[in-house]
Amino acid sequence: MPARRSTANVSHCCVNWSLGCRSSAASHQEWRGAALWAWTLALICGAVTGGGYAYLLAETLICGAFMSAVGVRASLAFSTATRSMAVAVGVWLVALGVIQRWAGNRG
Repeated sequence: MPARRSTANVSHCCVNWSLGCRSSAASHQEWRGAALWAWTLALICGAVTGGGYAYLLAETLICGAFMSAVGVRASLAFSTATRSMAVAVGVWLVALGVIQRWAGNRG
């Protein structure tokens, strides 16, 4: 188990390093590229299995599409960027809770 935690930390650090801790609308594309680069390096180095790599890519694509849809809808529905962002983050957190609960009840 400690090896997986270490791998997750290495991948997380690589993504953060690649991003340079930037946060803007234009950097979303860079984030996906940085994540792909970090996880590909982890796969090449043997820190992530092929199945883990596929899972990380699928998770990024699915979450990215969901949050893009939520963000666009929120920005069209509210007049200020602050409120739009608050609603988008709130929806994201609620969705994470719902998925966690649903996954826990299936087992």
